[in-house]
Amino acid sequence: MRYSLSSQFRGTLLGAMLGEKVSKQVPSQTAKCLIPAMYSLIELGRFEPQHWQEKLSVASISEIAPTIATLPLALFYHENELKLKQNLSASAGIWQNEPIVRESILSVGYATSQVLSKIKPAQLVPHILSLMETPQTELAYKLQQVQELCSQGASLERTLTQVTTKEALTTSIALGFYCFLSSQEDFSLTVKRAQHLQNPLASAIAGALSGAYNSAMSIPSSWQAALTIEQNSAEKEVLQLSDSLVAVWSGVYDYEVHPAELVTKTVVAAPRVIRWR
Repeated sequence: MRYSLSSQFRGTLLGAMLGEKVSKQVPSQTAKCLIPAMYSLIELGRFEPQHWQEKLSVASISEIAPTIATLPLALFYHENELKLKQNLSASAGIWQNEPIVRESILSVGYATSQVLSKIKPAQLVPHILSLMETPQTELAYKLQQVQELCSQGASLERTLTQVTTKEALTTSIALGFYCFLSSQEDFSLTVKRAQHLQNPLASAIAGALSGAYNSAMSIPSSWQAALTIEQNSAEKEVLQLSDSLVAVWSGVYDYEVHPAELVTKTVVAAPRVIRWR
C-alpha cells in the first residue's frame, strides 16, 4: 500500500469537495452531502437507510446528492464487495430507486472502492462494468468510450464531444472518470482539467477518485488550507469525521461507548484483520 488508509479516506473527501468548489467558485454543497452518511456510519457502525435518510433531509436538495452522498459508504465498505453492493443498492431507495440514479451510485461507489484497493487504473472501467447489474446501459456505453479515449490519449475537447448527450447525469459521470483516468498520477492536473468543464458533479467525481488514488498527501497544502479556512466550516467537519470513520471501520472506536468523543487521531488497521460491523 503506497499510502495509509486514513490518508486515502481524507483524500477522497477532500478531492470531492475541492473538485466541486473549483468548478462552481461558490461555497461547496458537497460537504453538506457527505456529513449525514458519515455521522450515521460513525454512530451505528453500519449502514441503516432510515437512520441516514433522517440526517440527509437538508443535503438531499443538492443536485449532486445521490452520487456524492454515498461516497462514505464506498469508503466504509471498500474491502467487501458484497456488502458494498448491498448497501449502495439500498441507498438508492432513498431516491425512489430511479434506475439512472441507482446506476450512478453504483458506478462511482464501485470505482472509489476499487481505487482504494489499488486496482490498476487501466482495469478500473472493465471491472466496474463486470459488477454492474445491467452492463448495456447508456452509462456503461459512455464508460467504455472513456476507456477507449484514454487509451488513445484523446483530448478533453474530443472526449467532451463524444460523450456529451442530453442525459446530463451519465455525461457528468463519464467526464469525471475521464479527468481522473487521463491524469491519474497528478491530483492537481485532474482537478484543473475538470475545472474547464464547469460541471460540479464531474469535477467532484474526478477529485474524489484522484484523492482516493493519490491520497491527501498529493493535494497541495494551500488548497487544503483554503478549503478549511473557516473555523466552523462544513468542510472542516468532514475532515474531522473522516478520522472517526477510519477508527470505526478499524474497530477501535465505538460511538455507543464514547458518544461524546469523536476520534480525531489517525488510526490504521492491519490488512485482512476481522472488523466488527
